[in-house]
Amino acid sequence: MYPPSGGTYLPNLDCSWVISGHSGLFTSVAITFSTEQCCDFVRIYAGSSFSGALISSMSGRGLRVVAAASRGADLTIRYGLSAAV
Repeated sequence: MYPPSGGTYLPNLDCSWVISGHSGLFTSVAITFSTEQCCDFVRIYAGSSFSGALISSMSGRGLRVVAAASRGADLTIRYGLSAAV
């Protein structure tokens, strides 16, 4: 994942990752993050695109564990968007 632990990131960075679910199993992800609370966000969506339901929107510092609502579901993680999106 970018940036490396303890690293810095470029202005206006917009990254995304899809975590593929497996049939019969719940999909979950644990994220440790440190962002500018005013400006940078980590968002997690149900499904394999940003059109899925928003599960979580996080900013600042923390460790969060998020699980998909259904078995075999994908999760999409998006980083770097403003609060308005």
